[in-house]
Amino acid sequence: IDLRAERRLTRTDIKGAVCKIAPWAAQIVSVPREAKIRPDSEMAAIASLPYLLAVALHQGSVTLDALEVSARIDQAILNLAAHLQHQEDPDLGDGFDGVLQVDLVDGERIAVDVTSAPPNLEKLLAKFRSNAQRGAPDHAVASLEEAAVGSALPDCKKIFEIIQQW
Repeated sequence: IDLRAERRLTRTDIKGAVCKIAPWAAQIVSVPREAKIRPDSEMAAIASLPYLLAVALHQGSVTLDALEVSARIDQAILNLAAHLQHQEDPDLGDGFDGVLQVDLVDGERIAVDVTSAPPNLEKLLAKFRSNAQRGAPDHAVASLEEAAVGSALPDCKKIFEIIQQW
């Protein structure tokens, strides 16, 4: 997502990509290939590297909308997913690290190291708000946020009280 934004790439700029990942991770997110490039359920989409990478490259973000049927049958996303490969690299570690090589239609190849992002409160809150707004009325989102992240531990009792009120 950051690479797409930094380089101002659009779907039409991208010819394909290869993700180098640890062999253990490939078994979870890359095979069987056909099921991963055309996920038939929300759970299948969550566990699909080519599909979620295609969503990220196509849309510039990955939200819960990516799990909806409309996204999972979007031909532009599925066509891009079909051009995204994985390559097992036994030198990669225990985490979700890797190398992303994006091939552009102009012939350029961009390679970037990929790691799990460090915690970022701003991004966490933005994601929380986005997800909460999907089901909670506008007036409840701020209260839910306070109950969920206003202290070291979520106030589950308060969260349930807020939910029961709407």
